[in-house]
Amino acid sequence: MGLSDGDESDDDNHRDDGLVSDVTENTHFPRELVAKLLAMWKGRQPPHFHRVVAPGVLPVDGLRAIVRDLGVSDPLVHASVCRVILEGGAADHVDFQRFMRGYGWLQSPTLRRALPFVFRVFDLDGDGVLSREEFERVLSAVVAIGGADATPVHKL
Repeated sequence: MGLSDGDESDDDNHRDDGLVSDVTENTHFPRELVAKLLAMWKGRQPPHFHRVVAPGVLPVDGLRAIVRDLGVSDPLVHASVCRVILEGGAADHVDFQRFMRGYGWLQSPTLRRALPFVFRVFDLDGDGVLSREEFERVLSAVVAIGGADATPVHKL
């Protein structure tokens, strides 16, 4: 005996509720916002989610475009942010949960939440060690786009 359409819809809703709960917990975004963004993702709605392809994945080119649209335009910082978002997942796409985790990192309201992400963005070669050269390269890129004042750092 197969599932009726109603049973499949209930299963989808249950999966979506679980996904929304997981993303809400990991990003600290309001549940309503996550649910709305998931609906937009699944509906492939502009301005960003029209880049999502079946079965609900965002190809790397789409991720790069969205990160650029979110204001990360410096090539070095942009490439590093995309690399960190892709870490631990597929090399050619991100799913909703991974995308939202990266978006949450980009929108972190506190340094405490953002610090692990920022460290990995600055760690350009991904070796787990932040060299002076890596720090200076990324800091210079951030300063160049107006994201920080490097004067206190240069005094060190």
